[in-house]
Amino acid sequence: MAAMSEDEKDFLELSKMGKGSDQHCCVPNCNSNGRRHQVSFHRFPQAGARRNSWIQAIRRDPGPLFNINAYTFVCSLHFIREDFKWTPVRKTLKADAVPTVFSWTRDFTPRRELFKHITPNKKPKLKSENETLLDSISEEVNQEEDIQESEEHLRNPRVIIDCTEIPTERPSSLALNSKCYSTYKSTHTFKSLVGIAPHGALIFISSLYTGSMSDVEITKLCGLVELLEEGDSIMVDKGFVLNNVLSGTGITVNTPPFLMNKGQFTKQEVEETQTIARLRIHVERHIRRVKEFHLLTDLYL
Repeated sequence: MAAMSEDEKDFLELSKMGKGSDQHCCVPNCNSNGRRHQVSFHRFPQAGARRNSWIQAIRRDPGPLFNINAYTFVCSLHFIREDFKWTPVRKTLKADAVPTVFSWTRDFTPRRELFKHITPNKKPKLKSENETLLDSISEEVNQEEDIQESEEHLRNPRVIIDCTEIPTERPSSLALNSKCYSTYKSTHTFKSLVGIAPHGALIFISSLYTGSMSDVEITKLCGLVELLEEGDSIMVDKGFVLNNVLSGTGITVNTPPFLMNKGQFTKQEVEETQTIARLRIHVERHIRRVKEFHLLTDLYL
């Protein structure tokens, strides 16, 4: 007698259990049950690369809370039509089939494409009389002009950014558990970057990222830098060290001065810190509104 294939063995055992047997799908957010739903149930493959692909696809790691055995099933709702081979008697799962249809893929809302508003070319700055007579002015006057220009630059950044974290449930997957854990909040979170204009309008909200990602990495991946132009300025707090990210772009960063090994800040550094703080407080208020009005709902990694 010829040996039965894996699908034939599964079909024989399922037929012994009878129609309407109490089978459950092990995929998160799926409530398929053999007594209530007209779906087929499929066992995990034997140990190997295909078995690992199934485990990775359903986002559940084997452990104390999830043990894969002969009664662990994935229902047919998580496979596409091409994953089955049809016969006059019944349908069976192909040998290389992997579940790909899940609630987190069907409910995904794609973000709109980032784009730049077309703006007219900036008018060249007219030179002052002092700039036309550089040879006749003193070094002290030049230093005073540099301070005034830096203050004007601080008061008029292109965007003011900050990151915020939103608590989430603890993932069952060990890999996602580690990625979503935030050492700053001491819990599992998702992270997003929010940007406002100097006059207070909310102009940028990034996608959600895992809580373990740094502010610098999120700034690099969210697409904000690509929307800025050469000569623009970003105002951030001390947690954003963007020197490497903005290298070669012509974009400058305004951050509060660091004390380092100095005993105290100079008068100019204190005034610069106060100027940045007066503008950055508006970001915190907009972050509160973003959470109150659920603007981050339906955003995914």
